[in-house]
Amino acid sequence: MKISNKMLDGLIKQIFDHITKRRAKGSLLHPMPASKFDFQDPVEVWRFALQNETDNSRAIMELFRQAREEADFTTENFMQWYVSEQLEEEAAVSDILENAKRVMATSGLYVQFDQQITSKPH
Repeated sequence: MKISNKMLDGLIKQIFDHITKRRAKGSLLHPMPASKFDFQDPVEVWRFALQNETDNSRAIMELFRQAREEADFTTENFMQWYVSEQLEEEAAVSDILENAKRVMATSGLYVQFDQQITSKPH
């Protein structure tokens, strides 16, 4: 499933609405340091993306685990979609990383890579 900016905004709103409905206490937003990127090749970009997806998966699973531990079945149920979606995200980025590695190993046969990546669901 390809996620557009509009859909991402909707997902963020769903999370915020869920937190508000559950009357969660504490800070909802945490400042994040700015990142600087200096990638040497496409493989580095996709390794970085896969690491981000893996980090996202860990964070989602931690929220799921915490909901289960606290017997917060509403939040556990809410998080189930994110658990499933994150599996798809990691798989898609992993596939793209493997394709990028093949492209780099063949000194840039980008036409075949372009054909493969446009047929991916992400």
